[in-house]
Order: sequence, then structure tokens, then C-alpha cells
Amino acid sequence: MPDSLARFKKEIQKNIIEWFETTKNNNNDRNDPEEDDYNIDPSLLVIEWDDNAIRNRGIQKNNIIAVIQGFNGCQPLQRNIDTNVGTNNVAPSGSIFIITDTRTADKRQIAEDIVLLLRQMYFQRGTVSMGRVYEVEATRKGFFDVKEFREVF
Repeated sequence: MPDSLARFKKEIQKNIIEWFETTKNNNNDRNDPEEDDYNIDPSLLVIEWDDNAIRNRGIQKNNIIAVIQGFNGCQPLQRNIDTNVGTNNVAPSGSIFIITDTRTADKRQIAEDIVLLLRQMYFQRGTVSMGRVYEVEATRKGFFDVKEFREVF
């Protein structure tokens, strides 16, 4: 696992690596597969939830997820499980969201807008945070740029 992903739980690391490999494989039909255009590749918004803090503040996690999914260009990561009878889709991730460019905004601006709205809706100074929010982008094969947004919840 890349060192930049060491801050995440093993399951989240695995999901990020799988997302990276799938995205790169889907983009390999360009003329030069060694050349990556990171401006068209999606980035991830990763949330490490503190379920106890969410419960103590009386907030429904699904409501927060609905706010995030309400943004154009943002969708939950679909996780797949390979079994001996094939690949099965499981419920969408509530912790990892794919952000892609849209006609009105690029992925970085969308991530900033999501964080700004979450901060306006849920941040309370002096209370325990409900989680940590990161933006993850593949910079080159096997390397990830991880940016943490502070004081979101």
C-alpha cells in the first residue's frame, strides 16, 4: 500500500486502490497508455466517520450523505465483491464519493463546495468532530495526493 494512504483503514485503502485500477484500465484505450490526463480522471472525497459523535449530536448520517450526493458530479463509490459465482454489487459506499468534472465546475471546485456546505450545516466549535474529510487524487501510478479538510463537522 502507498504510504500516502496509510492514514486510512485497510478497507478504505483497498477500495481506493481498486478504484484507481478500474479508472486507469477504463482510460487505457488512449493512444499512449503511459500518459495520464489527470484533469479528466475523477478524484475521491473520503470521509472517516465518528459514529459515536454523530449519534451524540442527534444527526442522521444518511442525511449528511444525501447532502453530499445532492451535488452534480458527485456519486458514491460502488463497491463490488468477487465471489465464486461472479461479481456482485453491494450497497454504495457511505464513506467514499467519486467526484468528476461537470460543465459548470471542475472536480476540485465541487469538492470545495461540498466541504463548504457541510461546514456551514454541521460545524460546531467546541464539540467533538463527526469525522474527517479527505480529497484523494491519483497523481501517478501507485501514488496518491491526499488533502485533509479541517473543521468540516
